[in-house]
Amino acid sequence: MTRLTPVRLMLLGAAMMLFAAASTFLMALRWIPSTFWLNFLASIASVVGLTIGLYGLFQRTHPRRRNTRRSTSQHDDADLREGSR
Repeated sequence: MTRLTPVRLMLLGAAMMLFAAASTFLMALRWIPSTFWLNFLASIASVVGLTIGLYGLFQRTHPRRRNTRRSTSQHDDADLREGSR
């Protein structure tokens, strides 16, 4: 199974929202029949697409943290050395 990268998540969300907008537009023009299930699918696709797209965006912009952290005594020692210069 391939991992969904943040860019792929954003593209998937955009595709779902585009489907929702296009199907709603085509139903308004009466090119496709407006049924309860198609309206329901379009609204769900819009909400889920927005959620997935925003999740991908947040994953892409989330700052990466280092796994290594200095202990508090190391912080104090480093601060003392910097202050004495």
